[in-house]
Amino acid sequence: MDTETKSKVWEYFGWGAIVIVGAIVTFLVMILIFGDPKTKYTIQEVTTEGQEVKDAEKDVKKEHSIGETIKLGDHRLTVTDVKKSAGGEFDKPRPGNAFVIVSVNIYNGSKEDIPYSPLDFEMRNSKGNITRMTFSTVNQNTALNSGQLAPNGQVTGSIAFEQPVGEKLKLQFTPNFWSKKKIIINL
Repeated sequence: MDTETKSKVWEYFGWGAIVIVGAIVTFLVMILIFGDPKTKYTIQEVTTEGQEVKDAEKDVKKEHSIGETIKLGDHRLTVTDVKKSAGGEFDKPRPGNAFVIVSVNIYNGSKEDIPYSPLDFEMRNSKGNITRMTFSTVNQNTALNSGQLAPNGQVTGSIAFEQPVGEKLKLQFTPNFWSKKKIIINL
């Protein structure tokens, strides 16, 4: 190889090596500046009743209980009550089924309006069947409607589902249609 060719090869690979070393040094400096990535600082959020708010985003697969306030994004969800009903004179579930009426409270913890809907909720039974709400008159006075929640606003309502009697049930809340993140509450 002549000197000119060696010079071009060195220039090409030399600059590449300098860029790679520079990137590694920059990465190490960033770690030193911003600290250990394993160190986590948390602020504990508490409801007005003094209960800790569970953050579903930190542990999306965890299942929660009735009465817990769970945070997912800007939503704070609390399942306040679960009742079963055999229906009324004109509104009865299919044989072997019962209406399961779930009362919920949704709180907006953001600085912007957020949407809410009973269609954000699904119920899963022990057979793996996941269903949406049932239109029924058993909860007509307390039914959760669709709407918007202003910052720090909250809404309370109930959602009716038709499920087989004696099933172990779980309520799923997915406030964002485009996200796979959800809250699961054991009923």
